[in-house]
Amino acid sequence: MRCRSPYVVAAALFCIGCGPSVTSDRSVTTTSEGQTSEGAAGTTAAHRGNVLVRFVNADLEGSGADVVSADRKLFSKVAPKGVTGYLEIQRGRVQFKLREVNGSEDVAVIGNRDLIPGRHYTLVALPRRQGGTRLALLADWLGLIDPGQTRVRLINATADVDDLDLFLAGTTTHVVHGIDVGRVTTSSIGEMEPGIVEIRAPNAQMPSTLAKINVESNRFYTFVVVGKSSALDVIQIVDMTDGPNGSATNAAAQVGC
Repeated sequence: MRCRSPYVVAAALFCIGCGPSVTSDRSVTTTSEGQTSEGAAGTTAAHRGNVLVRFVNADLEGSGADVVSADRKLFSKVAPKGVTGYLEIQRGRVQFKLREVNGSEDVAVIGNRDLIPGRHYTLVALPRRQGGTRLALLADWLGLIDPGQTRVRLINATADVDDLDLFLAGTTTHVVHGIDVGRVTTSSIGEMEPGIVEIRAPNAQMPSTLAKINVESNRFYTFVVVGKSSALDVIQIVDMTDGPNGSATNAAAQVGC
């Protein structure tokens, strides 16, 4: 279950357990860079004993990144701000390694994780506050969203901006509140009615790209704020959800289930 708020906007904290979350339809994803991709249905991947993984390069340093698992290159030459489509890999305890393009040294490593067949996961390369890069793994929850609602996730991939908030535009109503550098948790998820949102921080000049963002119903939006306080930008990822106008759902939670 999840915590509900008396407001039009649902509470930003999701109190969700580790229940089943596998799609029966193919997932459809679009990004602010104009990319569109489709991923296999969770039920199809589960039948094959596979999980689905994609990669977001939110570290703006360097010319790109590769992701390797079990000496297999899963994602190659992913440019900064790049978002890949979902790729099927075998279930089980999986290790992910982040490398520079065509590099042999590991920049960041996620140790063995027990991934669940049929689930969708997102890897994110994030800058560290003191320099360097870390790799985070999110489980993209594939469960129904309330009809007519939209779900949003905020990831802080900046180098130096804390307390990012997602507001209903022109109001003081939080959808997601207080996301610090590198924080990737279930508290970064909120649910709301369709409308206009904006991303703010108390001590940074917020560009127009982070204001007046339209969110539509039956979709799951991931906003990854990147850059430094002097030059912020946002990667926007939109996953269709089960509902009157959607096909497959992608709600997210921190790995650990």
